[in-house]
Amino acid sequence: MYLPTESSGTLTNQPKIQAMKKILISSIAFLGLGVLSTGCLKDKGFENNEYGYQQVEDTRAVAMAQANTARNISIKAVDPDQGPYSFYITYEGPTLAPADITGTIVVDNSILSQFPGIDQELPAGTYRVDPTFTIKAGERADTVNVYIQNASALDASVVYGLGVKLNTVDGGYAIPANLRSLAFSLGVKNKYDGVYDLAILTRGWAAYGISENVSNIYPADDDGKSIGMESRGPNAVALINYWAETNLQPGFTDAQSPTQFGAAEPLFTFNPVTDALVDVTNLAPDDGRGRAFAMNPAVTTSRFDPATRTIYAAYLLKQNGRPDLQIFDTLTFHSERP
Repeated sequence: MYLPTESSGTLTNQPKIQAMKKILISSIAFLGLGVLSTGCLKDKGFENNEYGYQQVEDTRAVAMAQANTARNISIKAVDPDQGPYSFYITYEGPTLAPADITGTIVVDNSILSQFPGIDQELPAGTYRVDPTFTIKAGERADTVNVYIQNASALDASVVYGLGVKLNTVDGGYAIPANLRSLAFSLGVKNKYDGVYDLAILTRGWAAYGISENVSNIYPADDDGKSIGMESRGPNAVALINYWAETNLQPGFTDAQSPTQFGAAEPLFTFNPVTDALVDVTNLAPDDGRGRAFAMNPAVTTSRFDPATRTIYAAYLLKQNGRPDLQIFDTLTFHSERP
């Protein structure tokens, strides 16, 4: 699929790409846990996570179906238990489990070294993990749960990790060495993080085919998500353009059709005490046009309203050889970000 992207005064087609899925952290807080997978055995049940490896006649093994991954979840950083966040222990055989299969799960953080984005281990006392599992006779798998607790004690500037391991299995079943551990990569989302509905008005680039002084509502994807704000530390958020599946600045053409601006990925930074918007910068590398964001000095009320979770943002998109594009966003909170 191709989506229109404004470029050098004309609209060009740009391949639809996935918005970055990064694990980050918050100050009111949410925990993120993100997905990287390894393993390549071709089997329908395996690929559907019904069991952990391709089955062979007379195999008798137990495995972790989602092994060698770092998983993502989102939770509020409050003290009561939150969860469960589940993974699966599976019986690997040509039939369903012939009898009850029991075993143990332990915390083992040695797997965390495979994921360089993790800063440190999740502190003791901020989680609990089911210590045992039972795959019932006639079934294929059992669920093991992880709970987060005392999350308000976590540091919003740190990405935490928690490793879990399939430790023992009763009954003489083998445990494949490469299918026994997984990681959780956790970060606390800040209070600006979320999914928002966007009303946008632009001024200054009418000569380049861009909407002039008309307020438009930006479209949403098939799940009803329009714009995401994804935490970058305790007081900054990066834009996700869910409709376009990019991180590019939204906009509208002079025909009032939705578009996006290439090489322009805004990062919004707030004063965490006053919630004033204090800076907008560009995360995208320069493609030769010198595109950059800056605050609009004529507007001093750009802010986050904590009562309604609304963001009011007035800022500029700059480009070599052009006047500044004035951007006026009203981002109305829609839902928590997945």
